[in-house]
Amino acid sequence: MMALALIGESLLSAIIEVLVDRIASSEVKDFFKRQKLDDGQLRKLKSIVRAVGKLLNDAEEKHITDPAVKGWLDDLKDALYQADDFLDEIAYKALQLKFEAEPQSETFSDQVRSFLTSLVPCKKGMGEMQPELEKILQILQDLLQQKDSLHLTESVGRIPLLPSQKIPTTALVDESHVFGRKDDRENIMALLLPDDAEERQLDVVPIVGMGGVGKTTLAQLVYRKIELLEDRNGTKLFDLKAWVYVSEEFNILKVTRDILKQVGLPKCDNMTENQIHCELEKKLRGNRVLVVLDDVWSEDQAAWDFLLKPFMSVRKGSKILVTTRSENVASVKSTFPSHRLQSLSNDECWLVLKKVAFDGGNFSAYTGLEEFGREIAKKCSGLPLAAKTLGGLLRSKRKGEEWRNILESNLWNSPNDKVLSALQLSYHCLPSYLKQCFSYCAIFPEGYEFNKKDVILLWMAEGFLVQPGGNKEMEEIGAEFFDDLVSRSFLQQSSRDPSLFIMHDLMNHLAAFTSGEFCFRLEGNGSSNTSRRTRHLSCIVKEHDISQMFEAVCNPRLLRTLILSKDKSISAEVICKLLPMLERLRVLSMPPCILEPLPFLDSIAKLKHLRYLKLSRTDLTKLPESICGLYNLQTLILTWCFRLYKLPAGMGRLINLRHLDITGTRLLEMPPQMGKLAKLRTLTSFSLGNQSVSRNQSGNHSGSRNQSGSSIKELGKLQHLCGELCIRNLQNVVDAQDASKADLKGKADLESLELLWEDETNNSLHERVLDQLQPHVNLKILRLEGYGGTRFPVWIGGSNPPSNLRELDLHRCLNLESFPERMHSLLPSLIRLSLSNCPELQSFQIRGLELKAFSVTNCKQLIRNRKQWDMRSLNSLSSFTIAMCDEVESFPEEMLLPSSLTTLEIRRLSNLKSLDHKGLQHLTSLRELQIWHCPNLQTLPEEGLPSSLSHLFIFKCNLLKERCKRPNGEDWLKVSHIPYLYIS
Repeated sequence: MMALALIGESLLSAIIEVLVDRIASSEVKDFFKRQKLDDGQLRKLKSIVRAVGKLLNDAEEKHITDPAVKGWLDDLKDALYQADDFLDEIAYKALQLKFEAEPQSETFSDQVRSFLTSLVPCKKGMGEMQPELEKILQILQDLLQQKDSLHLTESVGRIPLLPSQKIPTTALVDESHVFGRKDDRENIMALLLPDDAEERQLDVVPIVGMGGVGKTTLAQLVYRKIELLEDRNGTKLFDLKAWVYVSEEFNILKVTRDILKQVGLPKCDNMTENQIHCELEKKLRGNRVLVVLDDVWSEDQAAWDFLLKPFMSVRKGSKILVTTRSENVASVKSTFPSHRLQSLSNDECWLVLKKVAFDGGNFSAYTGLEEFGREIAKKCSGLPLAAKTLGGLLRSKRKGEEWRNILESNLWNSPNDKVLSALQLSYHCLPSYLKQCFSYCAIFPEGYEFNKKDVILLWMAEGFLVQPGGNKEMEEIGAEFFDDLVSRSFLQQSSRDPSLFIMHDLMNHLAAFTSGEFCFRLEGNGSSNTSRRTRHLSCIVKEHDISQMFEAVCNPRLLRTLILSKDKSISAEVICKLLPMLERLRVLSMPPCILEPLPFLDSIAKLKHLRYLKLSRTDLTKLPESICGLYNLQTLILTWCFRLYKLPAGMGRLINLRHLDITGTRLLEMPPQMGKLAKLRTLTSFSLGNQSVSRNQSGNHSGSRNQSGSSIKELGKLQHLCGELCIRNLQNVVDAQDASKADLKGKADLESLELLWEDETNNSLHERVLDQLQPHVNLKILRLEGYGGTRFPVWIGGSNPPSNLRELDLHRCLNLESFPERMHSLLPSLIRLSLSNCPELQSFQIRGLELKAFSVTNCKQLIRNRKQWDMRSLNSLSSFTIAMCDEVESFPEEMLLPSSLTTLEIRRLSNLKSLDHKGLQHLTSLRELQIWHCPNLQTLPEEGLPSSLSHLFIFKCNLLKERCKRPNGEDWLKVSHIPYLYIS
């Protein structure tokens, strides 16, 4: 039998540890004492919870083969949820009593006060709490008494909540982890590479194999290899490429839209199906195309015909690479015999497992492990996913006994298929805190790509990141958990976007299996209902009327999570019927919809246990004051609510708020007393309220101020801000010393800072204010907009400059005259510099900087003096943009630009007449040239453009457009060889 140390803690162990900690907290004890409740029952609850906790490890192992034990665990989990809900109710009532006892400020409006009293009054609920606790105690007592009939034994000791060692992780796809696929890759490459002799217009090439065998990995290897290949003329083999994850539901509109986005039209979400098809046909016409359709299940001939209509006019040699588990799918449209991907050999599985387990390190230092490792590899059924997952499991184990326990585990005898058994084994060996995080991901549909921070915030809202007795922030714990799941291959980096993550479909099935009835996805028009135990629900809504979907929710009162998504707007009326029933909801994520009128928002505000609220891209104009009663709220996401102009005055009462994302809103000012949000870590924008100095009857300053909203001094109280911060309306600061109290220098975790003034005066106050806004030396990105000073702040050239600054963006600094000297020593990390609308800026020294990107827009004097820039010394520069100047007639001058340049953008040079060949000829690395809105540009250089050029974009250059027309334009031959050519 597998040792308990190997099987790891039950998923419920983490829940029990947090429960015990909450029961013993002074908050709960004081509440019972003040309300004269029987604390003897509280002690009994703690005792019973600990007693059932001792049975968990044995139950965790036996439930795989014993349905009765599995049912017992499900009943126990349900009861523990009830106990946690009970404690949550106590915590909320304690907070409510605390706020009711405090003297209320003038800003705490009557509306907030009346709303809070409209919630279930504390006194009224006390009589109901004792019976509820007795009910929970009885359920737990009954479960405990079943231990003998289920033959459950107690385990001693406990496994620490956090890992004893940090496991190194990486999210990068590494070819060194791929074994046994060289011949497969070469065979697929041979089918995809153009063959001038026997070339069809469009080929469909299928890769067929069972789940987890490595179809996606093989396609990814081929896709990336082809990206690097060029023909004999140095041009890319394919003009356009796209990678689309399809999954079981063959949604033609989504697939077509994803292809269109990747081939050059990212903003197509609101187009009709016909518009998307027409636009895609235009984009593909005359281009050689490579499209990967990953994980296809549909055998519908008509659907395939419809999907391929836009491909009718592609250039010869275009290919569609399909990965699928089904030969029937492969046969629908394939023009080649399917490439059947075989399982790996036992030796190859061992190589994969060993590579992951030792992270490429020295295996020979650990004697005695290979024999066990090779036997474990044989159990992987030749599937690299299973070998990789087991390698992640063995990564922190270096003793032969630990490897032997894995090999001899009873879980290999699970009635499930061998692949799922291997994945189950890896899951069951996870510590409990990772089990609950991974199982929760069952709410995400197959193929769903997610952001790391978004998932961490959801875990936090569900209480998964609480560390009793620990001193780490929950976000830091969540990041460790997430990286750990990536390192163990339960989560993986998206092949489409490296900033996003995804679960392999087998892992998605595993998450659904392990979460059981507690996580549920309602998808499409399906008729399936949730269980009475369901706590976490996501709805992928497809029909116009979603009321029928919500009828499938068996017990909405118990739901903790409701995540809604829909392509089109959802009526608030439908949601409004459901919200009053969601008494215990912790997570609410709304799709784009109309959230007015305010009574609907007040129904959200009555969800008193809410921790996470996402209302992005809704029609909000303001939030009601009633929202300020959500004392437990940790995350409030209001991104791209374009009409939102006001937050409620009582925001300072959201004392647990940690993340406030208001990107893309139109807030006029922040409400007063924002400094009370002491736990706040994310604050994307801070709009200063209007301040004015009062004058007495003689016209002199009286010393008093009239103020609306929050002043800049409130920022000084927010000591935990991290990430990005934009401070708006800095013209409202009337005393520069107030700016110093923002204490930006003390905010070591801020990475990006944006400082905005709205007036455009030559104001010395701007200089004094900016001098007081010195950021921490860790700052990486700084943007100044509307700054009216003539000089840089003193801290740029002082004794402690922001030496880690990587990006500097100056916009609309109308009076700024010069940069400080020795820029390279003051800002040694600077790699991106953007200057726009700085008309008085004349020159600056950039020698010695390691710039990679440089942009100059509407800086007339600076552009006039461009020969003095000494850009040739910028050996690292790869991108340069020049824009909006009416004095440039020829560009670029000889020896102006460095030869390292790969991208050159020329925008809105209204009097530009010619491109200077002498200035272009030495740009031997130039790959992309963009020319925008140059109406007087008449011709391209007679000598042609640099031969290295692979992308040429010409927009709104009417004279040049005529000369570059295919096939008889006078300059057509100068551009016809360029693979990516776009002329509009």
